[in-house]
Amino acid sequence: MTTWLPFGYLCLHTISLKYDDTGVTDAISKYTAFVTATKFNPSALNQWVSNIESTWSEWKNAATNPEHMAAVQLTREILQSDDEDWRSWALNFTTTQGDKPYTVADLMEKIVVRTSFALLVASPRRNRLCSLSRTVKHA
Repeated sequence: MTTWLPFGYLCLHTISLKYDDTGVTDAISKYTAFVTATKFNPSALNQWVSNIESTWSEWKNAATNPEHMAAVQLTREILQSDDEDWRSWALNFTTTQGDKPYTVADLMEKIVVRTSFALLVASPRRNRLCSLSRTVKHA
């Protein structure tokens, strides 16, 4: 059994490296841990204080700019929404963004662009133009 322990440890280590959070997803997971730790429990006050100090330190180091912190909070809200399209968009955004900090204005701009594009694709005028162009080509 001890001969398999090093191999198992190497596998665990390799898998953990592959799935480590980085960039925006790291900041979101640290923010989530902080929010979870904020649930006040007067019967375990020392543990609560310790958890707050630990998770706040990690969250503060992940996003040092207050505006970036707010943008990460907003991104987390989108990721936890019930809308599958928006969750997919937010996941793609966090993957694309990587380690680069972003602001609330940056996030809002990307959301407006995405919304404008979705409205353009779904607009009745565009559908009429597409059907008109098909009619013209066949005439």
